[in-house]
Amino acid sequence: MQKQHIAGRKRRRELLENIKNRINAIESRQDIFNDLSTKYIEQDWLASFIANVPNPEDIQKMKKGSSFIFITFCIYSAIHIISIFITMTPMIMSNKKLIFVLPMTFFWPAIAIWCALRIKAYHGASYRVAGWVAIVLSLNNLSGLFKMPAADVLSWTISIIVISLLSVSSFLAFKIRKTYFPHLAFQGARKENGRYLLSRS
Repeated sequence: MQKQHIAGRKRRRELLENIKNRINAIESRQDIFNDLSTKYIEQDWLASFIANVPNPEDIQKMKKGSSFIFITFCIYSAIHIISIFITMTPMIMSNKKLIFVLPMTFFWPAIAIWCALRIKAYHGASYRVAGWVAIVLSLNNLSGLFKMPAADVLSWTISIIVISLLSVSSFLAFKIRKTYFPHLAFQGARKENGRYLLSRS
């Protein structure tokens, strides 16, 4: 049987779903890797796909923390998008050319939503990304905090709450990443003695 390339979003999605089902069926990760490596060329990708899927019992343990991170990113995105429309609408009404600038203002909400969806899927490598994104967003909100009028109590309160949620989310993301995915390298699965580390145990 000729090996295939892991090319195309559809094939990657189907492959990942197949891996998840086999892991949930308590099949050995090494057996999954050995089987799939006879069918696909990119072994690094296969190892990464397998290593990024948490153990079924670990999902229950990381569920609360992951839900907190997911909700935090959703709250941040919702507040940011509402704020954009409130501030930008009058400006666009007075200057139609500003409508071309509008998409750029959705950069951070889009990143936050992407992180939220990856965390919802319990994707191992995404926890490190989510942790750093949460830090950047909290610092961004902190810098904007001191530009607000002191009398604007509502905006101050909302910003402090969002900063607090993002700070806790950052801590949780790094903790989950370290606890349940120590076998992941910066990119993909770690190697030890020439073998991929496919799980934490």
